[in-house]
Amino acid sequence: MISLPFALVGGVWLLFFLNYNISVAVVVGFIALAGLAAETGVVMLVYLDDVFKRKCQQNQIKTLTDLHQAIIEGALQRF
Repeated sequence: MISLPFALVGGVWLLFFLNYNISVAVVVGFIALAGLAAETGVVMLVYLDDVFKRKCQQNQIKTLTDLHQAIIEGALQRF
């Protein structure tokens, strides 16, 4: 979910650097950007949670390295 602020800040920077004015279309675009960033974050969390629960049921997460591998596996499944 940390991607939401980064997406919005990036959009504001782009508006500033391109010297665009704020309009209704720009605000609607920011609303769409926020929705897309939130949706992407939620989908990523679903994949990570699925792998984490599966690994916990199989009793495969014992160290921090195992947790790191589970995170990588979940991210690869999302990709």
